[in-house]
Order: sequence, then structure tokens, then C-alpha cells
Amino acid sequence: MAALTATAAKYVDPLTGSDANDGSPGAPWKTLQNIHQLADTVYVTNSAVCQFGPLSRTPYDVTIQSWGAAMPTIVFSNTDAAARGPFRIEDTNAWRLVLRNLRLLCPLAFTDDRLIYLRNIGRTVDVEHCIFDNAGTNSNGETITLRTRGVFLRFYHNLVLGSPSRPLVTAAVDTSAAASTIDFRYNRLYHCRTGLSLSHVCEALVANNTAFAADYLIRVYAGDVTTTNLNNIVDNVTGGGRWFYGNTAATRPFCNYNLSGDTAGNTYVNPAHGGNDQVDLTDAQLAFLNTNDPSSALFLKIDNSSVAASSGAAAAYPSLSLASYAGWAAPIPEPVAAALVGLGLLVALFSRSHRTIRNT
Repeated sequence: MAALTATAAKYVDPLTGSDANDGSPGAPWKTLQNIHQLADTVYVTNSAVCQFGPLSRTPYDVTIQSWGAAMPTIVFSNTDAAARGPFRIEDTNAWRLVLRNLRLLCPLAFTDDRLIYLRNIGRTVDVEHCIFDNAGTNSNGETITLRTRGVFLRFYHNLVLGSPSRPLVTAAVDTSAAASTIDFRYNRLYHCRTGLSLSHVCEALVANNTAFAADYLIRVYAGDVTTTNLNNIVDNVTGGGRWFYGNTAATRPFCNYNLSGDTAGNTYVNPAHGGNDQVDLTDAQLAFLNTNDPSSALFLKIDNSSVAASSGAAAAYPSLSLASYAGWAAPIPEPVAAALVGLGLLVALFSRSHRTIRNT
């Protein structure tokens, strides 16, 4: 890895900033256009919606995260490198992109082929506690593309909304030697076309995710892809999809301790079973607290009456540091869940009463 010189952290404020500034707290940038060839941490405020900007950027070693506790929104527009997209981690000095606590919005006008393009051995993308809002996008590409083997993707605690025609992660066909590594855990996928679509040598751990009203959690197209699917909850498959899909008998995703509210035929194609999966589970057995409001704190969480509240996967695979439950979040005790629901109703009633008083 080439030696990179980091400067002081940079700051982005869409409301008061300018891309002609130096990026200091007193003179922040306006967009993310200046992350090109940068090795630093970039803080984005939620003072206003942040535009990524019109040019594809190649950060060298950059962490982009919220400036404060609130989650800022970054809106993407078409770039000058539509085939690669806004983030390109590919040249000699570009090694790592880290995203934390961001809402990444792809509007209807966004038609680039991908959002993040990862290429060449050793390159890394690490995404945690982000929302990918692709519900309105017009793109037929992928959100994250692993263009060559030998790259690393860590994707934890994220919420993915939409993208009915594009996979979230694609490992493109490639003939180089090294395997890529994908660690995909504690995510929620809602109304998505495909979670992972893998066509080159990968070692993928897909664990403790919850997918609802989507087509596929994982699709495997190459016989040298090793995928381990554990502790996932899937329900309400759409579009004729299958949650765990192997293209042929030679491309069999390994599945164990997964829970499905759909039939076996709608859950698997060419799986390798570990013997502890469950299918045909009822709504009462899964016990979701909320399945229709992504803004709710209870969205796709389960209560402790769920069959997913306890899982034997952690004991069966101690080296993987798995959770003791299935799905993306720990179960919520029923009294606490009821209190949270009641609090939501109380807030709604208070807001309605406040509007009534204000209008009288």
C-alpha cells in the first residue's frame, strides 16, 4: 500500500459551505466533490441535504460520517463516469472507503450503472449504520460492484429500501486468482430486487439479516463461490424470486438456522441444507412488530415470543461470533414493545391535538 499523508479532518456543510473552502470546521465544503484522492475523515452535517456532485470521485482512504448524532442525507446525481458511478475505489493509491451513519439517496434522475465501484486486489469498502434509499431510482445497475476478485466488503447494520431492478451487491465475473471476502450482517432489505448476486470467487458470510417483500437475499452463479447463510429471517417473497438461489446443482448456497415465512419452494433453489432451517412460518410465529413503516424504531424487529428469539447457530459455529437470535436485531420483550407502540400512538395524538389547538 502506498504511503498516504492524512491532513486534519474535513467538514461538509451544504447550507454554509463552499467547495472553494479548505474543508476546515470554519470553512466547510458544500458537497463531496473534494474527496477525490483524499486520505482523511470527512464529517457531513445535516443542516441541509448534501449533494454528492457531478464528478465521479476516487478517494484514497476516506471515512465519511455524520457531523453530530443526526443522520445526514447525501443525494447522488449522474456523474461523468456513469459506468463506474460516484465512488470509484480502483486506482493505485485508492484503498478504502468507509461510510457511517448516512442516508444515501438515489433519486429518479439517477441512472449511473452503480453507486460504489470496487476494483483491484486489497481494496475495501466498509459500510455501517447507513440507509440506502433506492426506491425512486431509475438505474438498472448495482449499488455496489465488486469488479475483480481479491476485494473486501463489510456491510453491517444497514437498511436498504427499494431498488426493484438492481442488486444491492454484485460480484462480477472475473478470472483473477484471489477470492473476494464479503461479510454481510445485521441488515434489513425491504422491497429489494436482490441482496447479493455473486459470479466470481467469493467467501461470503450472510448472517443475521432480515429481508421482507423482496425477491432474493442471495443468488449464486459460480461453483467456486462459498456462501454461508445463517440466522437470517425472510418473509413475503415477491416477483417470483427465491430467497436462497443456486443457479445450478454446482452452485449451492449453504443454509442453516434460517427462518422463512414462505414455502420451501419459494425459499430455496439448489440449497445445501445444514438441517436447522424452518419454512412455512406463520405471522404469529415470526412475530414481527412492524413490517410497513421503515421510519419506525420497531421496523422488522421481533418480540421475544418469536421463533427467531433464540438460535443455536452461535453454539454451532463459535468461530463466527454470531448472535444468539436470528434476524437483524435482538428480540424486544413484549411489555417494552407494547410501551413503544403506545408511545408512538401518544405522540401521534399529541401532535394532532397540538395542531387542533393551534388552528383554533
